[in-house]
Amino acid sequence: MSDGGAARRDASPARWIGRAAIGLAALTGAYFAATHALANVLKDVQPDQAFALAPWDGQVAARYARTLIPTDLDAAQTTRADAVARTALRREVTALDALATLGLDAQIRGQDAVARRYLALAQRLSRRDVQVEFWAIEDAVGRSDVAQAVRHYDIALRTSPESRQLLFPVLAEAIADPAIASAMTRLLATRPYWTPDFIFYLAKDAPDPVSAAAFFDRLYAANVPIGNAPRSVLISSLIARGEVERAWSVYAARQSGTTRTQSRDPRFLNDQDSRSAFDWQTFGNGGTSTAIERDTDGNVLTFSVPPGGGGLLARQLLLLTPGSYALRSRTSGIALPATVRPMWTLTCLDGRAIGQVPLANSADANGMTTGRLTVGTDCPAQYLSLMARPSDIAVQGSILEIDVRPLR
Repeated sequence: MSDGGAARRDASPARWIGRAAIGLAALTGAYFAATHALANVLKDVQPDQAFALAPWDGQVAARYARTLIPTDLDAAQTTRADAVARTALRREVTALDALATLGLDAQIRGQDAVARRYLALAQRLSRRDVQVEFWAIEDAVGRSDVAQAVRHYDIALRTSPESRQLLFPVLAEAIADPAIASAMTRLLATRPYWTPDFIFYLAKDAPDPVSAAAFFDRLYAANVPIGNAPRSVLISSLIARGEVERAWSVYAARQSGTTRTQSRDPRFLNDQDSRSAFDWQTFGNGGTSTAIERDTDGNVLTFSVPPGGGGLLARQLLLLTPGSYALRSRTSGIALPATVRPMWTLTCLDGRAIGQVPLANSADANGMTTGRLTVGTDCPAQYLSLMARPSDIAVQGSILEIDVRPLR
């Protein structure tokens, strides 16, 4: 029995050594596991610290190598980035960042064939690397391959919505080139999800609204839908640039039966929110309100002006040719002194007055207002406006119809 106890006593140190070794191994494994986990958390936000924690991890090393890509021709930095990237590839052959780093560094050194090989491999691994797609765009442009450049624009925009801030301005300027405009039209005809945002950007911020209008013509021909909002915004941009005739072309292209020889929409049937300058637009400020509303008589233009208020209530841009025109309008709910009744005015686009016609009270002649206006040869575009005169009483009422057409 004493021998068994001695054996147990002799075995105890061995068992404890074994247990200690197992515990140390477990602790070491836990440390490396925790370090590896922490490195993978940090690799996207602090890649240098992640690499310091886990330099043996190919993906971590590849991400760190990506941060070493120089922004200029720094040979030492490029060599360092290459070395880390090659080490990462030996540990992880699918390390996308390592392939991208080697490709981008080769591009910096002017080794286009090498760069193209590495970046093609990176693209085969993933289509979600925006920097790689940017390189692919630049490479395609350098080779004058418009179709491939546009394709990679699409991939980049699908991958990263944030890239729109960089790519939309470039595309908005590039569509002035017919080849790029044609390729972009074919792409947008497939309806990538970023299409509406790009169309609106183009309408609002294109450096050349005339090129944007020509591109809209292409989109219409390809049956790419363009909403009323971007169309109205583009029309405003063209008018602001003095391109009134081009603005009219954009408007008339999607407005069947429209004419420029007289005013349009006499009964305010177009009550959509996004109306262009060639439609009836309503205005209001300082308590003044104007709106196109549904009434028992159909759609009407209603207005309300508080005491002391006044100014522009509604207007429409016309392109009347020189000559004499008859104005005819009908009101409802107006019973005001002649000195405070709103009036129709016709002015040139540059602000020169052509004429004015005060509204009639609704109880007089069934609310009918008539007048005569003459357009000269030096006034190719005109605003027909409803103006409220300042007064010390509240002014309100409705316009049931308004029409300006040539005198026969």
